Amino acid sequence: MKRTPVILLAAAAVLLVLAVVAFFALRGLGGVAVQSGATAVLTAPAQQSQVTAGQAFRIEGEVKGSAVAKVQVLVNNQPIAVIDQPDENGAFPLAIDYQVPPSALGGSSVVQLKGFNSEDVVVVTSEPVFIQVIALVQPTATPLPAPTAAPPTATPESVAAEPTAVPTPEAPKIVNVENDKVNVRSGPGTGYDIVGKLPKDQSAVVKGKNEDGTWWQIEFTGGGKDGAWVIGELVKFTGDAGSLPVVKVAPPEKAASAAPAAPAAPTPTATPIPAPTTAPAALLPYSQADSFVPRNDIGDVPLGHNGEGNSSKWTWTINGAQRAELEITAPTGVPDVYDCPQGNLAGVQPNSAAGKRVPINLPTGEFPFTLTEKGYYVFTLYVTRADGTQTSIPRAVIFGCYKKPGR
Repeated sequence: MKRTPVILLAAAAVLLVLAVVAFFALRGLGGVAVQSGATAVLTAPAQQSQVTAGQAFRIEGEVKGSAVAKVQVLVNNQPIAVIDQPDENGAFPLAIDYQVPPSALGGSSVVQLKGFNSEDVVVVTSEPVFIQVIALVQPTATPLPAPTAAPPTATPESVAAEPTAVPTPEAPKIVNVENDKVNVRSGPGTGYDIVGKLPKDQSAVVKGKNEDGTWWQIEFTGGGKDGAWVIGELVKFTGDAGSLPVVKVAPPEKAASAAPAAPAAPTPTATPIPAPTTAPAALLPYSQADSFVPRNDIGDVPLGHNGEGNSSKWTWTINGAQRAELEITAPTGVPDVYDCPQGNLAGVQPNSAAGKRVPINLPTGEFPFTLTEKGYYVFTLYVTRADGTQTSIPRAVIFGCYKKPGR
């Protein structure tokens, strides 16, 4: 008649199973689950506002969410303040003053908020706000006055003293310390022609910079009419950036259009994926997130079931990366868990990334596509991080197939 312990054990077992299912559902493909409803907003400073080195500026914002236990304020990914007590509404408002170090070099700095749960796991991150730091102009040294005392009387044995040389300030320089070779271009941007390479451990004198301080103009044999330029994030800079002049360069010239050819019968053309552009997000710590719309199942993306159609869109956000490429393949070794044939790349539209890698936009981008042939496909993003290391993001896409019974 005493069944109460049995009932309690059964209820506990059910709760344990539900907790395990919820844990793995939140983990998805192995990433950290982001708590829904959590928000982080920076209201100050304004984007691209200017601050002089040594000057303080105001940081204001708010982080909300039931999972948030504390908030970090970061400048250039370095924590400068922690708020661990919410207000009466459970939110974490903040308003602090931060002084830019007087020795800071000119260029971009990034401000961000991060919310952590009770296990010190990041659950929400604000959009970054970039400010432009103006370096202090170094004071000019005042020469010492000449001595007024009469010089000693020369004797035959005396030797004239050598004058003491006044050291000349060292010119700003850059050095390639990490990469085998860094491209040298005819202007401050990836749209300009490559005029040479800067090998590893080789340095060059810096003559100027572009308006936002992200490219350096250097002394380099073979530069174009606007000099030779190197992107700042791939080299190490030494010297006073505030003393460098801002050099304005005309946009890169576009190649003249060729004479029109005779009209031909129209043929389907692949939709090109825009070439990546340099983004300030490359300065952030590495992070990745991706999703298929309208369906993003854990482990694979089934298409064509229950009248859902055969089209989808892959979206991504990748911070802390130099570049990334997309490739679509149809592997011969279809996993045994699927009752599915090998995909046919000829049935992928657009076909620009089928069987070959093509560059994609960073830090955010999207790739709408349609599959016309039933089968198993793999969509992969190949990413080169800001530090030069590489990683990949593979996603299986299943069209018109199911998993085998019992799998």
